[in-house]
Amino acid sequence: MKYLLAALHIILIVTVAAENVARMSMARGQNAERIENRPTGDVSVVDACQEDYYPCTCYTYPSEAIPSLYVQCTNVPSFASVQSVFLRTTARQVKEFVLTIPSFETNKTIPADLLSSKGAQEITLNCPDTETQLTVDPAAFSSSKDYTNLIRLNTCDLSQLSYAFLANFNVLREVSYFSSINVAQWSGLPSLPSLQKLSMSSSPDFTDFGNVPFSKLPALSEYSIVSCPNFELLPNTTAMKVLRIESCPLFKQWDILAQQSKVTSLTLLGLDSQTIKDALDSVISSPSVGTLTDLALSQNGLNEVPARIQLFSQLRTFSLSRNIISFVKNGSLSFSTLNLQYLDLSRNGLDTIEPNAFQGNFGKTVITLSYNRLSRLESSIFKPILEQMESTDQYGYVDIYENPIECDCHLDWLFVDNNNLVDRVHDGQCSNGTYFSWLKPQDFSSCKSGSTISTTTNNPLTPPSIGGASSSLQLFSHIHFVIPLFTFLFLQKTSLV
Repeated sequence: MKYLLAALHIILIVTVAAENVARMSMARGQNAERIENRPTGDVSVVDACQEDYYPCTCYTYPSEAIPSLYVQCTNVPSFASVQSVFLRTTARQVKEFVLTIPSFETNKTIPADLLSSKGAQEITLNCPDTETQLTVDPAAFSSSKDYTNLIRLNTCDLSQLSYAFLANFNVLREVSYFSSINVAQWSGLPSLPSLQKLSMSSSPDFTDFGNVPFSKLPALSEYSIVSCPNFELLPNTTAMKVLRIESCPLFKQWDILAQQSKVTSLTLLGLDSQTIKDALDSVISSPSVGTLTDLALSQNGLNEVPARIQLFSQLRTFSLSRNIISFVKNGSLSFSTLNLQYLDLSRNGLDTIEPNAFQGNFGKTVITLSYNRLSRLESSIFKPILEQMESTDQYGYVDIYENPIECDCHLDWLFVDNNNLVDRVHDGQCSNGTYFSWLKPQDFSSCKSGSTISTTTNNPLTPPSIGGASSSLQLFSHIHFVIPLFTFLFLQKTSLV
């Protein structure tokens, strides 16, 4: 009887410990989730401004080595209250100034010297809705002309806007529009010698860049058009370097790309396979085939790797994530570039890769195969890649996170014969829950190295019985099964006595 009580006491102690471990693990997970999802301007930033910016809000970010001020005036009663804030505070510049047009000032002009002779590196003007006609006094932000590099105009009607307020903004690099209407007016736009980028997002009536006075924008070479359902025409220019088109179903003017000779970055998202083929055919037929360094073709419903990617001789990054490419055939990932740094095939439902699918130099490449359905890491496919990575001083690796890898004897080529390559495989996990980091060469001692072994004829390796947070949770579940058993035996014993 005393032995039974002692055993029960030990189990209860272990149970408490396991519960604590489980709670700590859950707390860490919940805390990580809170950190990931917490809103900007709430917990992720610290109010460390030295002066009172009320009714605006001032923030600094602790991650910045030299703190910058971020001032948001989103619930202010009037333009005059904003002017008074900057009049009484002493900081000469702020990193970002955000103004939401006050409800009592709707359709009134933003007055001269709004920042009271101060400057802002980034200026964001938010309207309450697209019924608000934004107008700005020519001298509203003149004190910031030598400092501002980004202007954002969000959720406004721009039909009455004169861009004269941007006169002498000689360091302005980007103008961005979000959910605004009547964007393509550009009335009174002055010469902006440093403006490089125009960004359009979610503007329902934006169709083209026809009214842009390109002669006043000599540096303009980057265009981003996202979720503009009526967009159809790119500017007739040969100076394009960076282009992003996402979810613009009416755009078909890919022949404009054939005129380009300097394109370095092309991002095409949310389109369709024929559109992607037409776009790539145009680029391949242009001089930009030798200048393109970054190519992103995610979320386009592609069911195979596009042909002729080996012609892009300067490619550094190539993304095919979030398509439906379940099969990668021999030679389809053939690259002539010696500078490939990032190859993304994640979230494709990929389950089959043929031998020699990867061809080229992958010594310094991060290959992302995460969130797929790969069950095997065949040596004929992965060994040449991993050997290239291991032979360089670069940090290349293959990421296989969230793939149901069968950890049977087919992996002895990696863990036994080439254990030095294991570190080049990141986030590996067996289909039975075993992490690659738990596996040792001796776990494959029963495998005959070099033979062809089928996963259907060999039992997968089992995970260690202890180690890691998951093992504590397993222990926790086992103990909760054992305790009722010992309790039952104890009660039976006492009833007999």
